[in-house]
Amino acid sequence: MPHYRTHSVTVTVDTAAYANGDLLFNPTAIAVGKHPNDAVNLLSLTIVDPDGQKTAMDIFFTSSSTSWGTLNAAASISEANAQNIQSVAEIAVADWVDTAGVDVVHTEHSDVLQAEDDTNQVYVAGVVRGAATFAGGELHLKIGVAEGDQ
Repeated sequence: MPHYRTHSVTVTVDTAAYANGDLLFNPTAIAVGKHPNDAVNLLSLTIVDPDGQKTAMDIFFTSSSTSWGTLNAAASISEANAQNIQSVAEIAVADWVDTAGVDVVHTEHSDVLQAEDDTNQVYVAGVVRGAATFAGGELHLKIGVAEGDQ
């Protein structure tokens, strides 16, 4: 029987203005499963933006911790590293829900995430798809997974 779990991750973002295609945050580790090389089923992603930007963005789930470049500059990922991407959540401006200044978005998934070799970690990275300024310097992610027998 699967064990359902929510992983909370706060990512640091630059507070200067972003342009389309800029790296929002580099791969950030999420410990999944109990053993090295475990796989989990990605069920959901919720993002809380305290600055209420309603910005289009792509959130990538990958098995590699390799840097995608400098925050707030054009994302730079090699073809070899792109092979490690396991899922993408495409967030549109219209997907955001305004909760009086703090915006929230929720997406549902059914993708298998495989931990990095000899670890129990997968990684999440973000790229902005429009202009935005995150004055507070952070975004809060909640990642829902099913672990164990599925």
